[in-house]
Amino acid sequence: MKKLAVALTIFAVSLVGPSSAFATEPVAESKASATAVNSFSQTLAPKGKSGYTELYGFYVIQQGNVTVDLTQQSTDGADGSYVILRNYGPDQWVSSGNPAVVFTGNGSFSFTTTNLLQPGYYALKMTNRTKAKATVNGTITSP
Repeated sequence: MKKLAVALTIFAVSLVGPSSAFATEPVAESKASATAVNSFSQTLAPKGKSGYTELYGFYVIQQGNVTVDLTQQSTDGADGSYVILRNYGPDQWVSSGNPAVVFTGNGSFSFTTTNLLQPGYYALKMTNRTKAKATVNGTITSP
């Protein structure tokens, strides 16, 4: 049986030539554009109390910019600071290279990272800067 397989291979090579005997056609590459949408709702404690800063984790699957859409509400006229951090291990968060965004007042706003984020685990750090609790509803769209 083994001799038959070798003989058929030699015969096939002699028919089509040695350089293309087992050649394959090039496959066109397509870059799929996948995005992940993460929605959340977070209540932040008043400034200075436990829970006034919270992290919301998300993954970036392929390099790109992240867009964050937020709505913040507080009885004290919301005032929040938001920054995207990169994870380098358990409880090790560092800057993603993007500036913090500060939004004052109740309402909705949006921002997109200025620097491309590489694949990995990130978090949106939310900080309440008022004396009343604040509620943040958001959507993070990542590549």
